[in-house]
Amino acid sequence: MNVVACQAIKKHEDKATLEDNERLDNLISENRDTIHSCYYDEKNQNPKTMGKGELVVKMDRRADGSFYNIRMLEGFAGADPVFECISKNLGTWKIERFFNRGPVELTWAFQ
Repeated sequence: MNVVACQAIKKHEDKATLEDNERLDNLISENRDTIHSCYYDEKNQNPKTMGKGELVVKMDRRADGSFYNIRMLEGFAGADPVFECISKNLGTWKIERFFNRGPVELTWAFQ
């Protein structure tokens, strides 16, 4: 599993946005095994229906650093249960001192 992209959806990246992205990257790294398990647990249970590819998730962030309104923008064959598992985990994530509010888009590549 590779994190292909992790970005705040902003065209102008100021210092606050860059710091937010760095905090988010750290949080993803801390939770890499959990995200990895979401895919491989489902793949082991349903090997014939599980595809490969990118899973693109978009979520909004609150001022307190938590995330809500988590949705799948793109997926692959069999991605729905993987997304459900990942979204449950994303809903528990929190980043202290988030400077910006608004959407965050994450892309994972499962191979």
